[in-house]
Amino acid sequence: MRFRSISKFIAGLPIRRKLIVFHNLFFVILVLSLYIALRTPLTQIAARSAQQEAELMAQIFERYPGAVRSVQSDRFTILDNKDAELIIRPEMRDWLNNNPGRVWQDRVMIQSSAIPTFRLIRLDTTDNSFQVIALNAEQYVQLSRRLRWMLGLALLGVYALAVIALEMFILPRYVYYPLQRILRADEALQSGAKKHELIEQRFISGDELGQIMASRNAIVTLLRQHEDQLQTALEQVEEMANDLKRKNHLLETAKQNLASQDRLVSLGLMSAGVAHEINTPLAVLHGSLEKMIETCDQPSNENRLHRMLRVTERLRGISESLTDFARARTQTMEAVQLKPLLDEAWSLVSMEARKLQIEFVNQASDDDMVIGNAGRLLQVFVNLFKNGVYAIKDRLEAGHTNGASGKLCVYTRHVQQDEKQWLELTIEDNGAGISPDLLPRIFEPFVTSRLDANGTGLGLAVTAGIIDQHGGLIVANNRPSQSGARFEITLPMPT
Repeated sequence: MRFRSISKFIAGLPIRRKLIVFHNLFFVILVLSLYIALRTPLTQIAARSAQQEAELMAQIFERYPGAVRSVQSDRFTILDNKDAELIIRPEMRDWLNNNPGRVWQDRVMIQSSAIPTFRLIRLDTTDNSFQVIALNAEQYVQLSRRLRWMLGLALLGVYALAVIALEMFILPRYVYYPLQRILRADEALQSGAKKHELIEQRFISGDELGQIMASRNAIVTLLRQHEDQLQTALEQVEEMANDLKRKNHLLETAKQNLASQDRLVSLGLMSAGVAHEINTPLAVLHGSLEKMIETCDQPSNENRLHRMLRVTERLRGISESLTDFARARTQTMEAVQLKPLLDEAWSLVSMEARKLQIEFVNQASDDDMVIGNAGRLLQVFVNLFKNGVYAIKDRLEAGHTNGASGKLCVYTRHVQQDEKQWLELTIEDNGAGISPDLLPRIFEPFVTSRLDANGTGLGLAVTAGIIDQHGGLIVANNRPSQSGARFEITLPMPT
C-alpha cells in the first residue's frame, strides 16, 4: 500500500519535478555506488604504498644501518634494545640468529585501520643487540582518508555539474520547452485562437516529441478541415431547410389560393348574373338623368342631377368590376390626373364621413400624373377611403379618441427607380389600425375584420389586383408611433 501511495504521488507530479526526482535519485545512487566501489581500492593503494616504503626502508636498513639510525623523521620510530626485546617472538629470534645482518619485516594490523604497521628488525652482530625501526602507518591512514574525501568531493562536483547541465541546458531545450509549446498550442486550440493552435515547423525536432508535435499539427489541420466541411454542410442544410420552408409556404399559399379561387369562381358567376340584372335598370336610370339634365333650368338642381349621374356611372363601373370575376376585360391605360380622382373618390364616401365629422386632407399636387385606368383607380381609392372611414368609426365608437377627431390624409412624392419615374401615394388614417394577425394576409380574398354587412373580405383583394394590373405595388402597415393604418401605393408615371 505504501509503495502504491508513493507511486501515485510521483505520478501526480508535473513532468519537471518528476524528472528532477528521478535524475537526482539516479545520480545519488551512482555517486554512492562509485564511492563505495572506489573506497577499497584507495585503501589498498595506501596499503601498497606503505608496503613499498617498508621494503625500501628494509633494503636501506639492511645495507646502511647506521644511516637510518642517524636520521630523525616522523615517518618512522627507532626502538632501543629493551623495547625491541618485548616485541621479538621466538621464531623471529631464530631467523635473525641464523641470518645475521638481514632485516625481518614484521607486519602488524591495527584494529581500527585497514593499513598495517611495519616493523623492521635487525640483529647487530657487533654487540648482539636488536635494532628495531617501526614505520608510522598513520600517515597512510590519513592519505587514505584524504583520497576518499577527494573522491567524494570529485563525485559531488560531477553530480552538481551534471544536474546543472541537465536542468539548465539539456532538459529545458529538448524536453521542457517542447512540452510547453504543446501545452500552449492545446490552450490556444481550446480557446479558439486559431492563429496559435499549430506549432511552428522550426520548433519541431526529429525525436519522439517532434513526432508528437507533427502528428498533433496534422490532426488539428484535419480537424479544422472537417469543421469547415461540416460548417459548409450545415449551411447547405440550413439553406435547404429554408428553401423547403419557403416551398411549403408557397404550397400552403397555393392551396389557400385554390380554395379562394374556387370561391371566387362561384362568386364570379353570381356577380355576372347580378351585374346583368342591374345593368338594365341602371341604363334606364342613366338615360332618364341625361334627359332631365337637358330639360333642367335651375343650376342647383342641375348640379344634383350631375352628381346622381356620376353615381350611376359609378354603379355601372361596379357592375363592370363584378363581371371581371367571370371574364377578362381589356383595360384602357392612359395618363390620369390623380388629385381630381382622389377628390371624386372622397365625394362618393363623404356621406358617412360627414356624419362622423372626418377631415379629409388631399395634399396631392395638380401635376401628379399616373398611367392607368381612371375607373379602376377610382375603385381602388373608394375601397381604401371606405376602409379608413370604417376604421375611424370603430375607434370613435370604442371611445379611444383622446380628444382627437377623425382624419384621413393623402400624400404623394416622386421617386426614381430602375431608370423609371414612379409616384408614391400614401393614404393614412387615425383609426383603429390593422390587427397584427391580419396584417400579413390583408390582401388575401375573404380576409376581413368586419363581420357585419360592411365587410366581405374582397375589397382589398380586388384593390391589390387592380394595382398589380397597373404594374404597381401596394403595401399595408400600421403607423409607427400613432394609431391608424397606412397604405403605400406605387404607380408608374408617364414619361
